[in-house]
Amino acid sequence: MFPHLTDYMKKKFMSIIFIILVIIFSIVIIQNWNKLNLSLMLTHWEISLLLITLAIFFTLTKSLMLYIVGRMYNIKRPFLHFFKVFCTSTFIELTTFTGKIGADGFKYYLWKELSKKKRLRLLIFLRSADITGILLLFGFIFLPLNYILILIIISLFVILLINKKKWWKWAGLTLIATIPYIIITASLTLIFNTLGLNITKITLTTFLTSHALGAISQLPLGLGAKDFSIFYQLKHLLTKEQIINGLIWARFCGEFITVLLGVFFTTIYLKKKK
Repeated sequence: MFPHLTDYMKKKFMSIIFIILVIIFSIVIIQNWNKLNLSLMLTHWEISLLLITLAIFFTLTKSLMLYIVGRMYNIKRPFLHFFKVFCTSTFIELTTFTGKIGADGFKYYLWKELSKKKRLRLLIFLRSADITGILLLFGFIFLPLNYILILIIISLFVILLINKKKWWKWAGLTLIATIPYIIITASLTLIFNTLGLNITKITLTTFLTSHALGAISQLPLGLGAKDFSIFYQLKHLLTKEQIINGLIWARFCGEFITVLLGVFFTTIYLKKKK
């Protein structure tokens, strides 16, 4: 009945959660400030360089997914366009405090050459493949190999029965969607292994579930939710300062690389607009 009021209440609720998480995390940082060692990023410069490289591959893979889906729906733009769109949407996600909804809203607004229905289908197609990608990765971690093979065979059989090109492309996109999650897990593994964490199936699951919780929270880049989840799950395995160092390291050499590219592309666009 009051959609504007409902949207306002949702945003207010998200803002309150975000502020609470940030306050809690800030208190933990302040309490351990003297023990923090932010020079770790420079001391282990080879790890930082590898993390930045992984962050660029992450951005390229996400842009490739956009490019594939865009081509399917006749958005005839070069790959660079989709690369810029992903980086800019990440920047908008962070600065407007709208999470994935804001990022997808930007794409919806941008591709006006498509009808509203096609734009919605495009975004649903993309998000469903993305979600299935992380579920598939969880399956590879937990399920025995024979069960995984059975699931793949059943999936291929179903797709063959349907025999639609879009389903084949969706299956391919789902496989590509696992790559960014592998990159995120690999980055966090590199960081926390350098800080002394023994990597097991449980710790890999911690990284994946924390990222998923960050995405579900709809907070920009999962800030607060993802960090607090990792902190809570690793607090018995590492010291507080080690975890905080790791999280700061992960942010600076991870998602913030994409955000900086988004700032760069947005600045160029605004200059051209003037």
